[in-house]
Amino acid sequence: MQETTGFALSRVADAWVEKEGRAVFDEIVSSLSPDSKYDLALSDVFGHLATDEPEEIFDYMLKNLGENALEIIDRSGIDWEWARKDPRGLLTQMETVPASRVRRNMISGAIYQWADNNPQQLLSNLELIPQEQRENASRDAIRRLARTSPSEAAKYVLQVSDYSTQLSIASTLVREWSYKDVEAAKNWVFSLPENEPLRSALIRPLVRTLVATDPRAAFQLALEQPISEPVDNPLSGFAFEASILSSIAYDDLDLAIELLPQVRDSGRSKVNAYSSIGFSLIQNGETQKAMNLANQLSGEQQTQYYDQLVSNWVLEDPKGLLKEIEEFPTNEMKSKIALSMNLFNSMMQTLSADELASVDKYLTDEDRKNLEAIQDIDLMNPSEKEIELLEELIPF
Repeated sequence: MQETTGFALSRVADAWVEKEGRAVFDEIVSSLSPDSKYDLALSDVFGHLATDEPEEIFDYMLKNLGENALEIIDRSGIDWEWARKDPRGLLTQMETVPASRVRRNMISGAIYQWADNNPQQLLSNLELIPQEQRENASRDAIRRLARTSPSEAAKYVLQVSDYSTQLSIASTLVREWSYKDVEAAKNWVFSLPENEPLRSALIRPLVRTLVATDPRAAFQLALEQPISEPVDNPLSGFAFEASILSSIAYDDLDLAIELLPQVRDSGRSKVNAYSSIGFSLIQNGETQKAMNLANQLSGEQQTQYYDQLVSNWVLEDPKGLLKEIEEFPTNEMKSKIALSMNLFNSMMQTLSADELASVDKYLTDEDRKNLEAIQDIDLMNPSEKEIELLEELIPF
Protein backbone atom coordinates (compact mmCIF):
# COMPACT_ATOMS: atom_id res chain seq x y z
CA MET A 1 0.00 0.00 0.00
CA GLN A 2 2.87 2.40 0.71
CA GLU A 3 3.99 2.30 -2.93
CA THR A 4 0.48 3.13 -4.14
CA THR A 5 0.04 5.74 -1.44
CA GLY A 6 3.30 7.46 -2.38
CA PHE A 7 2.26 7.79 -6.02
CA ALA A 8 -1.20 9.08 -5.13
CA LEU A 9 0.10 11.56 -2.58
CA SER A 10 2.66 12.92 -5.06
CA ARG A 11 -0.20 13.80 -7.42
CA VAL A 12 -2.07 15.54 -4.59
CA ALA A 13 1.09 17.39 -3.53
CA ASP A 14 1.69 18.57 -7.11
CA ALA A 15 -1.77 20.04 -7.29
CA TRP A 16 -1.50 21.60 -3.84
CA VAL A 17 1.85 23.25 -4.57
CA GLU A 18 0.60 24.45 -7.95
CA LYS A 19 -2.36 26.09 -6.25
CA GLU A 20 -0.69 27.59 -3.15
CA GLY A 21 3.08 27.56 -3.81
CA ARG A 22 5.97 26.39 -1.66
CA ALA A 23 4.35 27.71 1.46
CA VAL A 24 2.58 24.35 1.73
CA PHE A 25 5.83 22.37 1.92
CA ASP A 26 5.77 22.49 5.72
CA GLU A 27 2.20 21.23 5.79
CA ILE A 28 3.09 18.38 3.46
CA VAL A 29 5.97 17.35 5.70
CA SER A 30 3.98 17.68 8.92
CA SER A 31 1.17 15.54 7.47
CA LEU A 32 3.77 12.90 6.53
CA SER A 33 6.09 13.24 9.52
CA PRO A 34 9.44 11.67 8.48
CA ASP A 35 9.69 8.14 9.84
CA SER A 36 10.06 4.70 8.34
CA LYS A 37 6.30 4.50 7.70
CA TYR A 38 6.17 7.55 5.45
CA ASP A 39 9.71 7.81 4.04
CA LEU A 40 8.69 6.18 0.76
CA ALA A 41 5.75 8.52 0.34
CA LEU A 42 7.98 11.53 1.03
CA SER A 43 10.49 10.29 -1.53
CA ASP A 44 7.74 10.09 -4.15
CA VAL A 45 6.24 13.45 -3.25
CA PHE A 46 9.45 15.47 -3.29
CA GLY A 47 10.94 13.52 -6.19
CA HIS A 48 7.90 14.55 -8.23
CA LEU A 49 8.11 18.15 -7.07
CA ALA A 50 11.82 18.37 -7.94
CA THR A 51 11.32 18.22 -11.70
CA ASP A 52 11.59 21.96 -12.21
CA GLU A 53 13.75 23.14 -9.29
CA PRO A 54 15.76 20.17 -7.97
CA GLU A 55 18.37 22.30 -6.17
CA GLU A 56 15.78 24.17 -4.12
CA ILE A 57 13.88 20.98 -3.29
CA PHE A 58 17.14 19.29 -2.27
CA ASP A 59 17.98 22.15 0.11
CA TYR A 60 14.53 22.04 1.65
CA MET A 61 14.63 18.28 2.19
CA LEU A 62 18.10 18.38 3.68
CA LYS A 63 17.03 21.01 6.23
CA ASN A 64 13.54 19.75 7.08
CA LEU A 65 13.37 15.97 6.87
CA GLY A 66 15.44 15.17 9.93
CA GLU A 67 17.96 12.35 10.29
CA ASN A 68 16.44 10.37 7.42
CA ALA A 69 16.85 13.25 4.95
CA LEU A 70 19.72 11.76 2.95
CA GLU A 71 18.04 8.36 2.60
CA ILE A 72 14.78 9.99 1.46
CA ILE A 73 16.73 12.16 -0.99
CA ASP A 74 18.51 9.09 -2.34
CA ARG A 75 15.25 7.28 -3.07
CA SER A 76 13.57 10.38 -4.53
CA GLY A 77 15.78 10.49 -7.64
CA ILE A 78 16.31 14.23 -7.31
CA ASP A 79 19.96 13.82 -8.22
CA TRP A 80 19.18 12.46 -11.70
CA GLU A 81 16.99 15.40 -12.61
CA TRP A 82 19.47 17.83 -11.10
CA ALA A 83 22.43 16.15 -12.81
CA ARG A 84 20.63 16.38 -16.14
CA LYS A 85 19.90 20.09 -15.73
CA ASP A 86 23.01 21.30 -13.89
CA PRO A 87 25.68 18.66 -13.12
CA ARG A 88 28.21 21.33 -12.17
CA GLY A 89 25.77 22.77 -9.62
CA LEU A 90 25.10 19.35 -8.16
CA LEU A 91 28.80 18.58 -7.78
CA THR A 92 29.39 21.94 -6.11
CA GLN A 93 26.53 21.29 -3.69
CA MET A 94 27.94 17.89 -2.81
CA GLU A 95 30.91 19.60 -1.17
CA THR A 96 28.57 20.54 1.69
CA VAL A 97 27.12 17.03 2.12
CA PRO A 98 28.76 14.67 4.65
CA ALA A 99 30.62 11.67 3.25
CA SER A 100 28.09 8.88 2.81
CA ARG A 101 26.72 6.34 0.39
CA VAL A 102 24.15 8.91 -0.75
CA ARG A 103 26.86 11.46 -1.51
CA ARG A 104 28.81 8.91 -3.57
CA ASN A 105 25.66 7.91 -5.45
CA MET A 106 24.78 11.51 -6.26
CA ILE A 107 28.29 12.31 -7.47
CA SER A 108 28.30 9.18 -9.65
CA GLY A 109 24.94 10.17 -11.09
CA ALA A 110 26.17 13.69 -11.86
CA ILE A 111 29.29 12.31 -13.58
CA TYR A 112 27.26 9.87 -15.66
CA GLN A 113 24.76 12.51 -16.78
CA TRP A 114 27.43 15.11 -17.48
CA ALA A 115 29.53 12.67 -19.48
CA ASP A 116 26.49 11.61 -21.46
CA ASN A 117 25.16 15.11 -22.19
CA ASN A 118 28.33 17.18 -22.59
CA PRO A 119 31.54 15.14 -22.40
CA GLN A 120 33.74 18.00 -23.62
CA GLN A 121 32.49 20.24 -20.82
CA LEU A 122 33.13 17.54 -18.24
CA LEU A 123 36.68 17.01 -19.48
CA SER A 124 37.28 20.75 -19.15
CA ASN A 125 36.03 20.80 -15.55
CA LEU A 126 37.61 17.72 -13.99
CA GLU A 127 38.78 19.81 -11.04
CA LEU A 128 35.17 19.75 -9.82
CA ILE A 129 35.26 15.95 -9.57
CA PRO A 130 36.61 14.40 -6.36
CA GLN A 131 40.15 13.16 -6.97
CA GLU A 132 39.30 9.51 -6.43
CA GLN A 133 36.63 9.62 -9.15
CA ARG A 134 38.39 11.68 -11.82
CA GLU A 135 39.80 8.78 -13.79
CA ASN A 136 36.38 7.11 -13.97
CA ALA A 137 34.84 10.43 -14.98
CA SER A 138 37.44 10.85 -17.73
CA ARG A 139 36.73 7.34 -19.03
CA ASP A 140 32.98 7.96 -19.06
CA ALA A 141 33.43 11.22 -20.96
CA ILE A 142 35.92 9.75 -23.43
CA ARG A 143 33.64 6.76 -24.03
CA ARG A 144 30.74 9.08 -24.88
CA LEU A 145 32.85 11.50 -26.94
CA ALA A 146 34.41 8.63 -28.91
CA ARG A 147 30.97 7.67 -30.18
CA THR A 148 30.39 11.05 -31.79
CA SER A 149 33.80 12.62 -32.30
CA PRO A 150 36.68 10.17 -31.75
CA SER A 151 39.24 12.57 -33.21
CA GLU A 152 38.31 15.14 -30.55
CA ALA A 153 38.61 12.48 -27.88
CA ALA A 154 42.04 11.56 -29.22
CA LYS A 155 43.20 15.18 -28.92
CA TYR A 156 42.19 15.22 -25.28
CA VAL A 157 43.93 11.91 -24.56
CA LEU A 158 47.23 13.24 -25.87
CA GLN A 159 47.00 16.25 -23.54
CA VAL A 160 46.83 14.16 -20.35
CA SER A 161 50.14 14.33 -18.49
CA ASP A 162 49.72 11.45 -16.04
CA TYR A 163 50.67 8.31 -18.00
CA SER A 164 48.55 5.90 -15.96
CA THR A 165 45.42 7.99 -16.48
CA GLN A 166 46.31 8.60 -20.11
CA LEU A 167 46.66 4.88 -20.80
CA SER A 168 43.39 4.11 -19.05
CA ILE A 169 41.31 6.59 -21.06
CA ALA A 170 43.23 5.91 -24.28
CA SER A 171 42.34 2.21 -23.99
CA THR A 172 38.70 3.20 -23.58
CA LEU A 173 38.97 5.42 -26.66
CA VAL A 174 40.49 2.65 -28.78
CA ARG A 175 37.79 0.17 -27.80
CA GLU A 176 34.93 2.60 -28.51
CA TRP A 177 36.50 3.91 -31.69
CA SER A 178 37.06 0.38 -32.98
CA TYR A 179 33.35 -0.40 -32.69
CA LYS A 180 32.64 2.63 -34.89
CA ASP A 181 35.60 2.54 -37.32
CA VAL A 182 38.28 -0.03 -36.62
CA GLU A 183 40.56 1.16 -39.43
CA ALA A 184 40.53 4.73 -38.13
CA ALA A 185 41.31 3.54 -34.61
CA LYS A 186 44.14 1.39 -35.91
CA ASN A 187 45.54 4.25 -37.98
CA TRP A 188 45.50 6.56 -34.96
CA VAL A 189 47.40 4.07 -32.78
CA PHE A 190 50.04 3.54 -35.46
CA SER A 191 50.31 7.26 -36.13
CA LEU A 192 51.80 7.70 -32.66
CA PRO A 193 55.62 7.87 -32.59
CA GLU A 194 57.25 4.44 -32.48
CA ASN A 195 59.16 5.33 -29.33
CA GLU A 196 55.97 6.53 -27.61
CA PRO A 197 55.07 4.11 -24.74
CA LEU A 198 51.39 4.77 -25.33
CA ARG A 199 51.60 3.32 -28.83
CA SER A 200 52.89 -0.10 -27.77
CA ALA A 201 50.53 -0.19 -24.77
CA LEU A 202 47.46 0.45 -26.96
CA ILE A 203 48.15 -2.35 -29.41
CA ARG A 204 46.80 -4.98 -27.04
CA PRO A 205 43.36 -3.38 -26.54
CA LEU A 206 43.31 -2.71 -30.29
CA VAL A 207 43.98 -6.38 -31.02
CA ARG A 208 41.23 -7.49 -28.65
CA THR A 209 38.65 -5.34 -30.46
CA LEU A 210 39.92 -6.51 -33.86
CA VAL A 211 39.08 -10.12 -32.96
CA ALA A 212 35.38 -9.49 -33.55
CA THR A 213 35.78 -7.88 -36.99
CA ASP A 214 39.03 -9.24 -38.44
CA PRO A 215 40.34 -12.19 -36.40
CA ARG A 216 43.17 -12.97 -38.82
CA ALA A 217 44.47 -9.41 -38.62
CA ALA A 218 44.12 -9.50 -34.83
CA PHE A 219 46.15 -12.71 -34.62
CA GLN A 220 48.83 -11.39 -36.96
CA LEU A 221 49.15 -8.18 -34.97
CA ALA A 222 49.40 -10.19 -31.74
CA LEU A 223 52.18 -12.27 -33.31
CA GLU A 224 54.15 -9.10 -34.00
CA GLN A 225 54.17 -8.10 -30.33
CA PRO A 226 57.21 -8.92 -28.20
CA ILE A 227 57.07 -11.79 -25.75
CA SER A 228 56.23 -10.61 -22.24
CA GLU A 229 59.31 -10.88 -20.07
CA PRO A 230 59.39 -13.78 -17.58
CA VAL A 231 58.40 -12.61 -14.12
CA ASP A 232 59.54 -15.33 -11.72
CA ASN A 233 60.83 -18.18 -13.87
CA PRO A 234 61.53 -19.09 -17.50
CA LEU A 235 58.07 -20.66 -17.84
CA SER A 236 56.30 -17.34 -17.28
CA GLY A 237 57.20 -15.72 -20.63
CA PHE A 238 53.93 -15.03 -22.41
CA ALA A 239 53.09 -14.85 -26.12
CA PHE A 240 50.11 -12.54 -26.61
CA GLU A 241 48.64 -14.50 -29.51
CA ALA A 242 47.93 -17.46 -27.19
CA SER A 243 45.17 -15.56 -25.39
CA ILE A 244 43.87 -14.02 -28.62
CA LEU A 245 43.47 -17.50 -30.08
CA SER A 246 41.08 -18.43 -27.26
CA SER A 247 38.91 -15.44 -28.18
CA ILE A 248 38.97 -16.41 -31.85
CA ALA A 249 37.98 -19.98 -30.99
CA TYR A 250 34.83 -18.72 -29.28
CA ASP A 251 33.42 -17.60 -32.66
CA ASP A 252 35.41 -19.64 -35.18
CA LEU A 253 36.98 -22.83 -33.87
CA ASP A 254 38.15 -23.97 -37.31
CA LEU A 255 40.09 -20.74 -37.82
CA ALA A 256 41.63 -21.07 -34.36
CA ILE A 257 42.83 -24.57 -35.22
CA GLU A 258 44.30 -23.30 -38.49
CA LEU A 259 46.25 -20.56 -36.71
CA LEU A 260 47.30 -22.70 -33.74
CA PRO A 261 50.67 -23.94 -35.12
CA GLN A 262 51.85 -20.30 -35.42
CA VAL A 263 51.74 -19.68 -31.66
CA ARG A 264 55.26 -18.96 -30.44
CA ASP A 265 56.93 -21.43 -28.12
CA SER A 266 57.54 -19.29 -25.05
CA GLY A 267 57.02 -20.44 -21.50
CA ARG A 268 53.72 -22.28 -21.39
CA SER A 269 52.14 -20.16 -24.14
CA LYS A 270 52.07 -22.92 -26.75
CA VAL A 271 50.78 -25.58 -24.37
CA ASN A 272 48.16 -23.22 -22.95
CA ALA A 273 46.94 -22.35 -26.45
CA TYR A 274 46.75 -25.99 -27.51
CA SER A 275 44.98 -27.13 -24.34
CA SER A 276 42.47 -24.28 -24.66
CA ILE A 277 41.62 -25.23 -28.23
CA GLY A 278 41.69 -28.93 -27.31
CA PHE A 279 39.09 -28.46 -24.60
CA SER A 280 36.94 -26.38 -26.97
CA LEU A 281 37.01 -29.36 -29.33
CA ILE A 282 35.95 -31.67 -26.51
CA GLN A 283 33.06 -29.38 -25.63
CA ASN A 284 32.15 -29.43 -29.32
CA GLY A 285 32.04 -33.25 -29.31
CA GLU A 286 35.23 -33.60 -31.38
CA THR A 287 37.23 -35.65 -28.90
CA GLN A 288 39.48 -37.39 -31.41
CA LYS A 289 40.56 -34.08 -32.90
CA ALA A 290 41.44 -32.88 -29.41
CA MET A 291 43.57 -35.96 -28.77
CA ASN A 292 45.28 -35.62 -32.16
CA LEU A 293 46.38 -32.04 -31.40
CA ALA A 294 48.99 -33.45 -29.04
CA ASN A 295 50.86 -34.83 -32.06
CA GLN A 296 51.88 -31.27 -32.98
CA LEU A 297 53.75 -30.85 -29.68
CA SER A 298 57.07 -32.11 -28.36
CA GLY A 299 57.21 -35.00 -25.89
CA GLU A 300 57.35 -32.87 -22.74
CA GLN A 301 54.73 -30.49 -24.09
CA GLN A 302 52.44 -33.43 -24.87
CA THR A 303 52.48 -34.44 -21.22
CA GLN A 304 51.67 -30.86 -20.17
CA TYR A 305 48.93 -30.71 -22.80
CA TYR A 306 47.25 -33.88 -21.53
CA ASP A 307 47.57 -32.68 -17.93
CA GLN A 308 45.79 -29.41 -18.69
CA LEU A 309 43.18 -31.11 -20.85
CA VAL A 310 42.32 -33.62 -18.14
CA SER A 311 42.18 -30.98 -15.38
CA ASN A 312 39.22 -29.36 -17.18
CA TRP A 313 37.71 -32.55 -18.55
CA VAL A 314 37.48 -34.35 -15.22
CA LEU A 315 35.57 -31.42 -13.71
CA GLU A 316 33.13 -30.77 -16.56
CA ASP A 317 32.53 -34.21 -18.06
CA PRO A 318 33.95 -37.11 -16.04
CA LYS A 319 31.71 -39.63 -17.81
CA GLY A 320 32.99 -38.46 -21.19
CA LEU A 321 36.57 -38.69 -19.93
CA LEU A 322 35.91 -42.23 -18.72
CA LYS A 323 34.85 -43.26 -22.21
CA GLU A 324 38.06 -41.90 -23.73
CA ILE A 325 40.61 -42.99 -21.12
CA GLU A 326 42.00 -45.68 -23.46
CA GLU A 327 42.99 -42.95 -25.95
CA PHE A 328 45.70 -41.61 -23.61
CA PRO A 329 49.16 -42.81 -24.63
CA THR A 330 50.74 -44.19 -21.43
CA ASN A 331 49.70 -46.39 -18.52
CA GLU A 332 51.08 -43.84 -16.09
CA MET A 333 48.82 -41.13 -17.55
CA LYS A 334 45.77 -43.42 -17.44
CA SER A 335 46.55 -44.16 -13.79
CA LYS A 336 46.75 -40.47 -12.94
CA ILE A 337 43.40 -39.90 -14.66
CA ALA A 338 41.86 -42.77 -12.66
CA LEU A 339 43.24 -41.26 -9.45
CA SER A 340 41.79 -37.86 -10.31
CA MET A 341 38.40 -39.31 -11.18
CA ASN A 342 38.23 -41.13 -7.85
CA LEU A 343 39.22 -37.99 -5.98
CA PHE A 344 36.74 -35.66 -7.66
CA ASN A 345 33.97 -38.24 -7.49
CA SER A 346 34.36 -38.39 -3.72
CA MET A 347 33.33 -34.71 -3.69
CA MET A 348 30.91 -34.53 -6.65
CA GLN A 349 29.36 -38.03 -6.69
CA THR A 350 29.03 -38.00 -10.48
CA LEU A 351 30.10 -41.59 -11.26
CA SER A 352 28.29 -44.77 -10.32
CA ALA A 353 29.95 -47.61 -8.38
CA ASP A 354 30.23 -49.64 -11.59
CA GLU A 355 31.87 -46.74 -13.43
CA LEU A 356 34.37 -46.25 -10.61
CA ALA A 357 35.15 -49.97 -10.63
CA SER A 358 35.82 -49.83 -14.37
CA VAL A 359 38.32 -46.99 -13.94
CA ASP A 360 40.13 -48.51 -10.95
CA LYS A 361 41.75 -51.15 -13.17
CA TYR A 362 43.98 -48.39 -14.61
CA LEU A 363 45.53 -47.56 -11.22
CA THR A 364 49.18 -48.49 -10.74
CA ASP A 365 50.19 -49.93 -7.38
CA GLU A 366 51.72 -46.59 -6.40
CA ASP A 367 48.60 -44.58 -7.29
CA ARG A 368 46.38 -47.15 -5.55
CA LYS A 369 48.33 -46.42 -2.35
CA ASN A 370 48.04 -42.71 -3.03
CA LEU A 371 44.27 -43.08 -3.39
CA GLU A 372 44.03 -44.91 -0.07
CA ALA A 373 45.98 -42.09 1.58
CA ILE A 374 43.67 -39.48 0.06
CA GLN A 375 40.51 -41.36 1.06
CA ASP A 376 41.54 -41.12 4.72
CA ILE A 377 41.44 -37.29 4.48
CA ASP A 378 38.35 -35.24 5.28
CA LEU A 379 38.37 -33.27 2.04
CA MET A 380 35.96 -30.69 3.41
CA ASN A 381 38.22 -29.89 6.36
CA PRO A 382 41.82 -30.99 5.71
CA SER A 383 44.70 -30.05 8.00
CA GLU A 384 47.69 -28.08 6.70
CA LYS A 385 49.76 -31.26 6.37
CA GLU A 386 46.91 -32.98 4.55
CA ILE A 387 46.63 -30.03 2.15
CA GLU A 388 50.34 -30.39 1.37
CA LEU A 389 49.83 -34.11 0.76
CA LEU A 390 46.88 -33.44 -1.56
CA GLU A 391 48.90 -30.91 -3.55
CA GLU A 392 51.62 -33.50 -3.94
CA LEU A 393 49.34 -36.39 -4.90
CA ILE A 394 46.69 -34.71 -7.06
CA PRO A 395 48.12 -35.08 -10.56
CA PHE A 396 46.17 -32.41 -12.42
